[in-house]
Amino acid sequence: MNHTKARRLSNIISIIGVVLLLFTPLFEKVPALLVIFCAAGFIAIGVSFILIYQYYRCPHCQGVLPVRTLLIPSFCPHCGKKLDEPER
Repeated sequence: MNHTKARRLSNIISIIGVVLLLFTPLFEKVPALLVIFCAAGFIAIGVSFILIYQYYRCPHCQGVLPVRTLLIPSFCPHCGKKLDEPER
């Protein structure tokens, strides 16, 4: 998995996790569903962090790419080499 796919997949999974956590107040009267939605939300967010840490790296130097930007960088901030073009 390249860095572009990892970033996109991580964004999708983290959004799903946040949506699951936002739905938890709807299940106050059903504790089992409350626990399931809450756990699924936290697991999804954890998986997105693992994806970023494991796969969102420079293909040349294996340095972790910056996450706090909206755009995927075109050059590695560690080694300065050009990153591959994002796949569409």
